[in-house]
Order: sequence, then structure tokens, then C-alpha cells
Amino acid sequence: MIDWPDFTHAPVLAFFVAFALVFGLAIRFGGWPERCGALTLLAMPVVQLTLYSVLGTEVYGALDWPTLVVDVMALAGFSAIAWYAYGPHREYWTTAAWGMCIISVLSHFVRFNTDMLGMSYATFKTAFTGAVILLVLAGTVAQIIRKRMGIVEPDWIPREYGLFRKLPEKLDDL
Repeated sequence: MIDWPDFTHAPVLAFFVAFALVFGLAIRFGGWPERCGALTLLAMPVVQLTLYSVLGTEVYGALDWPTLVVDVMALAGFSAIAWYAYGPHREYWTTAAWGMCIISVLSHFVRFNTDMLGMSYATFKTAFTGAVILLVLAGTVAQIIRKRMGIVEPDWIPREYGLFRKLPEKLDDL
């Protein structure tokens, strides 16, 4: 059984409302890095809730293995996004998001090796995800501004990847 977050708790509700708004904006108006970042962020709670349903919920103060797996997954996703993103100012938010994911993953290893306080651990493993959501929003707003200014950007996915040859043009026509 899935242990759903308590949506009656105001900060949890605010977090998910902000996530839903940023996700919708990024999918609708963002470029390739913003859309991939939004999909990576969407995969995080899906995988985390699935792992919690299989492994059980976390114990306060103990190492949170499902969240570690999700943070490593996010690190891999944002590493690929930061590696391939190019264009005006795209490398800034993607690199910053990648750095936030590194800090989040490292917080698990600090918890594993030291007597870090439980509240500090909880803050380190969640606060940086909120920062990544804000970075995806910043990238989406920048993409909206670039489109309104008429700035044409090169395709984000290189043409040599045959599967993605015509995909960017189709998605930009949404």
C-alpha cells in the first residue's frame, strides 16, 4: 500500500501545487532542457512512492534508502541535461540544478558516515529538490522570454540521434 503524503499539511500542499504549476509551464512553454527537467522531477515522486510501498516508509533519523535511489536517479537525469544543454543561458540553470542534485546525494553519504541530526538530514535531502524546481521554472521563464523576442535556437538533441530527428519541431508546435 502506498503511503501518500499528507496533503492537509500546508507546506506539503504548497510544495505539490508549486511542482504542478512548474511542471505544466515547463512542458507547455519550455525548451528541451526544461521539459526533460520537468519529466525528471515527475519521475522522482513516482519512483519514491513505489519504493516506499515496497520497502516501507522511512524511519526518522535513519538513512532513507528510497530517497537515496531517487536522488541518484535525479543526479543522472540532470547530469545528462546539463551535459547536453547549450544555448543562451541554458548552461547556467542546468549546471546549478546538477549541483543541487550532487549536494542532495552527498547528504545521504554524510548521514551514513556521521551522526548528522535528523532534521538536518531531512532538510538536506528535500530543500535542494525545491531549489531544482525553482531552477526549472527560471529556465522555463527564460525560454518564454527568448521565444517572445524571436530568438531561434538550435535543436537541443543532436541530429545524429536518429530517434529524435523530427521530435523537437513537432513538440515546439504544441
